[in-house]
Amino acid sequence: MAKCKRCGKDIKFVKTKKGKWLPAEQEMVVITPVEKLGKPYITDAGQIIYGLPTAPDCCYKGISDIKAYLCHFANCLYRGKQNKKNQ
Repeated sequence: MAKCKRCGKDIKFVKTKKGKWLPAEQEMVVITPVEKLGKPYITDAGQIIYGLPTAPDCCYKGISDIKAYLCHFANCLYRGKQNKKNQ
């Protein structure tokens, strides 16, 4: 189990389709994919999608609900803050 270097929260790394490792939250959640205004999520297959918490009777491009991990950068308490090295 890995920890975020900035906030100390337990995270996991998921490999994207392009082969890069992306930090994500530990728990998978069920989301509804959206085109705009969603948070970034990553599936077990490495696909990055944007979504919102599951909403009844809502679907996007024929997909109603999907399980994915919230990308940690979208949820980190210290997002946007610079490292001490960069100050």
